[in-house]
Amino acid sequence: MFSTKSPTSVGQHDLATGATDILVTTNLTEVLGVVVDTVHRKIIWINNPASGPAVIERSNLDGSNRETLNIPGLMYLTDITISGKLLWVDLGAQKIMRANFDGSNPQTLRNGTKPMGVMINCTFNKIYWSEQHTNPGGGKIFRMELDGTQQEEVLKYDGKPVKLATDCFDNKIFWTDETDKAIYVSDPGGLKVESLLAFAGNQRPYGVAADQDAGIVYWTDYLNDLVSAVYINSATVVEIFTETNPRALFWYIARSVSSGEAVKDPLGLELSPNPAANRLTVTLNIPNIPATGTISSMDGRLWKTLTLMPGRHDISIAELPPGAYLLRVQQDERSTTSRFIKQ
Repeated sequence: MFSTKSPTSVGQHDLATGATDILVTTNLTEVLGVVVDTVHRKIIWINNPASGPAVIERSNLDGSNRETLNIPGLMYLTDITISGKLLWVDLGAQKIMRANFDGSNPQTLRNGTKPMGVMINCTFNKIYWSEQHTNPGGGKIFRMELDGTQQEEVLKYDGKPVKLATDCFDNKIFWTDETDKAIYVSDPGGLKVESLLAFAGNQRPYGVAADQDAGIVYWTDYLNDLVSAVYINSATVVEIFTETNPRALFWYIARSVSSGEAVKDPLGLELSPNPAANRLTVTLNIPNIPATGTISSMDGRLWKTLTLMPGRHDISIAELPPGAYLLRVQQDERSTTSRFIKQ
């Protein structure tokens, strides 16, 4: 999912087919953030009109049934994400705020200086955001709990960070920097900051998103009308698609399965939701004999052993600490493994 400016639109690009669809175009002035609510099957974006207050809008995944959420007092919005609630950055009011998905019960979590981008680090279940201050040490990344408590500075450097993304499995955070013309990577504690990519010439990275399963980081370059990707392990950079002045970027999985479609996974393993809070739904397409499932943390610790049959299983994971986990399922000589995040 992406947004553009001049002309302003919200669209999506299918990485499997290469098809690009523009979903929303009318009555948009500046869309600097877009997110997909996969649970309620909605696109949600922020819009800064040329005059009047900023708004948060949403629609169905195909762009239909568009509506504006009733959230008063918004000024100039630069990013939006989801943390069990809507979470957004109001640069004009210098606030980070949240509300229910229908816009009710808005709350201020942070009164800060020049906030820009925001994301959820699902390994530690914390909110991370970027701030742009006066150099030296102008670029800062902060974090806090989901309720706004325990706010702390993670790192600072001589730059201007814009948008952020996370890789929960490899425990990394990424962000773009327009001034340095770079994409940076760090551990979540800010102890080791490195340049993932440094750009030369007339390039401006802005939006950023991570496919953590594939080890790919995507970004928008609005001066060159490009959305590109880097394969982290090989440092291979590829152009994904062209679009006029792309800005915000959000990566998500959208998969509809017909009754006659062959299942690629050998046991038809599907997990939802992912990330999950207290319960995990495990679906298997296997012969009618028991399979064994194990849930392990990334350090190899075994947390649960399960006996699984064909169909859906509602598994309690309330006792698991927040973090990344592996579910391995084995039936006879066939096995499969899938990763999930406990919030």
